[in-house]
Amino acid sequence: MTTILCADDEQDMQLLYKELFSENGFNIKIASDGKSALSNFADTPADLIILDYEMPGLNGIDTCQKFRELANCVERPIFMVSAFFDEELMLKAYSNGCDECISKPFEPEEFIAKIKFTLKKHEAKREFYKNHQNIYERFNIQRVLGQGGSSTVYFASDSTKKMDVALKVYQSQTEIQEDLHRSLLLREAYEWSKLNHPNIVQLFDFGNFRDGFYLSLEFIDGESLEDLLEKGLMEEEFVYLIGQEILETLVYMKSMGIVHRDIKPANILISNDGEVKLTDFGLAKQQMDSELTMQANIFRGTPHYVSPEQIKGIATTEQSDIYSLGATLYHAATGLRPFDGDTVAQVLEKNLRTTVPMVHEVNAEISEELSLIIDKMMQKKMPDRYTLEEVYNDWFKIADI
Repeated sequence: MTTILCADDEQDMQLLYKELFSENGFNIKIASDGKSALSNFADTPADLIILDYEMPGLNGIDTCQKFRELANCVERPIFMVSAFFDEELMLKAYSNGCDECISKPFEPEEFIAKIKFTLKKHEAKREFYKNHQNIYERFNIQRVLGQGGSSTVYFASDSTKKMDVALKVYQSQTEIQEDLHRSLLLREAYEWSKLNHPNIVQLFDFGNFRDGFYLSLEFIDGESLEDLLEKGLMEEEFVYLIGQEILETLVYMKSMGIVHRDIKPANILISNDGEVKLTDFGLAKQQMDSELTMQANIFRGTPHYVSPEQIKGIATTEQSDIYSLGATLYHAATGLRPFDGDTVAQVLEKNLRTTVPMVHEVNAEISEELSLIIDKMMQKKMPDRYTLEEVYNDWFKIADI
């Protein structure tokens, strides 16, 4: 039976929803505010959500935004109901993930008809993407740019947008893994799509297709920092530039409430024009979200650069990204991964327990000033580690080195 979750603080509306949806064969769940609705959905996800705009605490738009941040709610239909809709408020609702805006009072029969049509449309769309969409008709794939465990990145031409892109294609997983994998990919795409910054690879489009999931990304003509490190040590000026550009990016991401959680050399791209770009937001999360480092008892992250708090599965903040950036800069400045081992478990244990030598002790060409900053970025305990504001200020103090 289709379940509809209604959030409204007015008892008259609650009674109307109960009567209306019960009569039409729906399972109805009622919440009196946005926080209760989110909690209710976490216990038992609904097929469609109805939010009143005027609610105590979180209003309807704020609640809608939080629903869209949930991996299993990216595609669920959400209706917003209000007695005070104007063009500006409706546009705000749509821009925060609402599918339909309904003005009160409404005609019950028309309302039910719209609900039923939306559910049918939603199901038809899911079936279309599942069975019919063929991205290879839209994208003209020219060559492979890179390949990972579950994805391949191609250089391709988008016939719809008339532009070259980096097309990241995830192939279908086993049936057991498919739902979790798809939820994580949708989460990545949703978080990434909210970001617009010159030092972040732009996400143009994403979606399901018959054989998996795809991301259409800005193509960066250049190399990753990982590729460059294979060619030898970085000069201090270049290490400083990388740090400066990514710190600027972290300041922006903090303003958006996003933690990347997987900063490493492979996820920093350097264009042939010298632009520095951060990519791959597969582990990115809202700072208020629950942790995603462990999924289905599998560690998700990069052991050589991941922060201690991520290894422990406790709350992460922008300080976690500062640690990973510090570990990345350590590698760039010394030519050595800060932590290494024969197994993932060994690397994680060293990351938690081992203090690395100072950068300038490993590479005498690096100044002590820069070395001290990287060292403080990599402090194990968060109270001993830089805050974003602190490292940003100290970084620019050594601009003349």
